[in-house]
Amino acid sequence: MVVTADRPPTLPSPVGTGAGAVNRGPDISRWLRSAAPTATMAGPAFALFTILMIVPLIMAICYSFTNWNSLSSTLQFVGLANYRKVFSGGAGMMRPLVVTGVLSLAGTVVINVVAVTLAMLMNRPGRLYKLYRSAVFYPYVVSAIISGFLWSAILNPQGAAEHLLHGLGLGAAPFLTNGNWAVGCLVLVISWNSIGFSLVLYLAGMQTIPSELIEAGQVDGAGPWRRFHDIIWPLLSSTVTVNIVLVLIGLFQTYALVLALTNGGPDGQTQTVAYQILAIGYANGELGYACAGSVVLMVGTAALAAAVIGYRRRKESSLT
Repeated sequence: MVVTADRPPTLPSPVGTGAGAVNRGPDISRWLRSAAPTATMAGPAFALFTILMIVPLIMAICYSFTNWNSLSSTLQFVGLANYRKVFSGGAGMMRPLVVTGVLSLAGTVVINVVAVTLAMLMNRPGRLYKLYRSAVFYPYVVSAIISGFLWSAILNPQGAAEHLLHGLGLGAAPFLTNGNWAVGCLVLVISWNSIGFSLVLYLAGMQTIPSELIEAGQVDGAGPWRRFHDIIWPLLSSTVTVNIVLVLIGLFQTYALVLALTNGGPDGQTQTVAYQILAIGYANGELGYACAGSVVLMVGTAALAAAVIGYRRRKESSLT
């Protein structure tokens, strides 16, 4: 405030940009108007995701600490008893853990190796190659239940595969009647059902690679393997990471195909963790224990996915 003898004192204006201006803060109404279209479009999807995913997840975590079952209306807090039962191998959980691990490891390797090989062969223009891509992708569109019943009709002791072996004069093969054979058949059927999606991702990744780089490799005399190893594969690193993580998550949740193909048999030798959780929850009525198993499976899947992403990021950084 300035005081002179000739004029009365002047006060700083509350509005303006000078030294005496007062900051009015952010324009809340303007921000709300700009955010309204985004909230309108994303709001229904977020609400649906919350109702179908977040709320059931919170409820499953809460019920995992109780003795909830389908036979009693009373609900009691049991602490970590259900989790101790899961980690102690209760209700036959060890064999499903082994089967899930084998399916996840073998399936991830088979699906990615076959998918990237087919992508290399089909990454060419032409209608015939488009037909090949559609044929490989088609099994992914088919429901896992339908795929399981289809392959069950082929591989069961009275199926088409047995008739073919007999017609060729070969002995019968225990495709679904031997535990180890049945697990191997599960890996192959799951791979057949899932390769199409990974193929599309690899094709999309390869089509983003500049053709000039591959042409430069050809000019330098690099053969197909050297071009793939030195040019294509390093530039597909992010696609490989996405494929591995998505395939792992899908294989850890394998249930429908096991149900339709083997129904957990023979003698429970092909039960996965997801299959066992649902069997415990609905067949045995131990819903609290099933919720605990679901939470453990979710945390384990998330931890493994995070570990794979971290490892792949270190590999990608070492390539750049």
